[in-house]
Amino acid sequence: MRSLRWSFVLTLFSLLLLGLILPLIYGQHGWQGGMRVMGGLFFVLAVITSGVLSLRMSYISAGQVGRMSRHDWTLTFLLVSVWLFGLSWIWPT
Repeated sequence: MRSLRWSFVLTLFSLLLLGLILPLIYGQHGWQGGMRVMGGLFFVLAVITSGVLSLRMSYISAGQVGRMSRHDWTLTFLLVSVWLFGLSWIWPT
């Protein structure tokens, strides 16, 4: 449940950040591309987070890091990337 809540928060934060940055760069026509770029960045974060789990080192544990495990963060980043790509797909041109 925490993953779902954090993915909503990160998606809204990403859209807010895009709303602040894109009008300065592209005007109003860069929303689809901006959402796809942000979705790609969150996908890279998910790959990096899941890749850390595959390392078998004694100082890297797969357990809890703060309140959420690394598996939960990977799921959160994947959900954000899927939602951003989905929003860019249905965004009016």
